[in-house]
Amino acid sequence: MVKQSVLLIAMFVLCLSSTGGAPSSTGTDQMPGQWGEFGKEYTIGGTSPMNFALISAEYSVAQVKIGKEVFCPLASEKFLVLHYTIHNPQKTAQQATFNTLRFTAVGASSDSYKYSEKVAQEKDSKPLNMSLKPAQKIEAYTYIRVAAEGVIPKLIVERGSNNPVVRFDLRDKIKPLTAPFADPADTTGSTALTEVPAQMDTYYPLGDNDLKVISASYTDQPVVKEKPAKGFRFMVVTVSIKNMDVKERKVGWKTFNPKLVAEDGEELKWKEALVHATRPEALIDVTAKPGQELQARFYFQVRTDTPAKTLSIREGSKGRVYVFDVSGVE
Repeated sequence: MVKQSVLLIAMFVLCLSSTGGAPSSTGTDQMPGQWGEFGKEYTIGGTSPMNFALISAEYSVAQVKIGKEVFCPLASEKFLVLHYTIHNPQKTAQQATFNTLRFTAVGASSDSYKYSEKVAQEKDSKPLNMSLKPAQKIEAYTYIRVAAEGVIPKLIVERGSNNPVVRFDLRDKIKPLTAPFADPADTTGSTALTEVPAQMDTYYPLGDNDLKVISASYTDQPVVKEKPAKGFRFMVVTVSIKNMDVKERKVGWKTFNPKLVAEDGEELKWKEALVHATRPEALIDVTAKPGQELQARFYFQVRTDTPAKTLSIREGSKGRVYVFDVSGVE
């Protein structure tokens, strides 16, 4: 009788396991000490599990848009941008928000960088805040501010506290920076230049705005009713400014920090005036709509016998610097 009972129990367990038990949408359980793979789903979260797959990662110095906000790295930073999926494996709806998953990047010197707590849906860049139905999957992205210099070799992904985490070895798996933003001395493409060699007629991400230098020329004529001093002339730089924000922004002379350096190394301060592109008048806090481009001019006083060598432009005081060769300007 005892043998028959044991046999019946064994048959019941075998039958139960053959039905699958757990939902088919459940990913691989991530145990402590294991490493994750790109594109593979993992179930994390303990008593409130969620499936997660890291699709891709990239370094960037460009703006990241999330909802009604735009973010740009400082000169000392680059962004590690993460693209991933969230998949609800449960039989009831689950809320998906910015803190459904938490990300920590670890540098080569074991420096830790917490993610921005800003997460958007891939399809429309709207902030992630929605109810996921059972088996529903969405694509999302976030960014982490990391040091401009060096490789980020590791990423840690967690859900809740005291739960096993997903660890990723990021070496050779992050899309690298490219010229002109990448430091050529770092063959991995992991180091972003703080001063970028720039070309005219090309837009560059300064911060809230992209900027393009259209032209540069010398003149001995007045600019905004100001005449150059004796033995000097003006260098006039025409630029195009594009509002990269998702809302209207004011643009004025305080927005940018341009600097001119002469061939003898003298730093020439600009006249702190954003001038209309075609009229002799200053532009004071012009309102630019999202995506709108407007043209303006900077001008500097330069010694007649010592031409300018380089022009550098940055947004604010901590933004990335873009350096233009103006030694051939006549």
